[in-house]
Amino acid sequence: MSEHTWHVIGATSSSKIHKKGFVPTSSSGIIQSMKVQKTKILIIDDVIENIQVLGAVLRDAGYSIIIGRSGDDAVRLSLTTDPDLILLDIMMPGMNGHEACRLILADPETKHIPIIFLTALADAENEMKGLALGAVDYITKPFNSELVLSRVSRHIELSKQRTTTPLSHTDRVLSVAAEGESNAVEFKSSIRWNIRADRSDKDIELAWAKTIVAFMNSSGGTLLLGVDDDGQILGLSSDRFKSTDKMLLHVNNVINAHIGAEHSQSIGIQVVSLDEKEVIIIECSASEMPSFLKTQDGDDMYIRLGPSSKKLTTREAVEYLKKKKD
Repeated sequence: MSEHTWHVIGATSSSKIHKKGFVPTSSSGIIQSMKVQKTKILIIDDVIENIQVLGAVLRDAGYSIIIGRSGDDAVRLSLTTDPDLILLDIMMPGMNGHEACRLILADPETKHIPIIFLTALADAENEMKGLALGAVDYITKPFNSELVLSRVSRHIELSKQRTTTPLSHTDRVLSVAAEGESNAVEFKSSIRWNIRADRSDKDIELAWAKTIVAFMNSSGGTLLLGVDDDGQILGLSSDRFKSTDKMLLHVNNVINAHIGAEHSQSIGIQVVSLDEKEVIIIECSASEMPSFLKTQDGDDMYIRLGPSSKKLTTREAVEYLKKKKD
């Protein structure tokens, strides 16, 4: 097995990291792979063991990695190396990850870079704070290699889709269905029909409307209607609409009634036919104004936490909006 050598940029000596061992560097030392790769990941963590684990996983998957050890490194390297994605630790001496994220996303030169937080803080408050700042996701420690690679590849793909020529609607549906559900993707089997109970069910409509609200309050996302949890294309015949026009009208009526027509600019709806099965793809962008799910019981705010939508308490909603504004 060949040995991989790494540079240490910014250190006071010619220290090296090898695949089978580590020679410590100063806390400001930056480690960068000699191997040139197409996609660059910036890893920021003050704990070298975390760097070694993530670096090995990502390098073996074919990524080029750039590594920093502090919040200051994150801000500087995001400008000088133009990474495709940043994995950013939250708890670090000096400038923490939240502050580094705020500075990176406030800079016109780096605001396009997706940021995933690395955290051992498995509580909703810290997750909400990171998402409110504009991070696209979070990964908890200890790291699961498959989850790391899944989240990284997904957000790099989403970032590329925002900056390149868009796929056809058909290819887009197939691509999203194949990648599976995540914090930015959700599938629903029907629009209004409870397939198990074989009847119309208002809760089915509210479930996907809730997802749209959560996407708009977070970093946006894609909702597929007519696709099951495993990404299998079911179509929407079970909803028993008389025509495609009536189906679209119903979807728009649900959105207007339970979310509000004022959010229409953040919601794109398209019907796609795949092997005679109709699927609706709803692309949601992050909304500058807060979004609420309106029901007879009141207005509720949701955000995305991982592959699900979290309902916020009144206190959490106030804190979330305050952090997002700041």
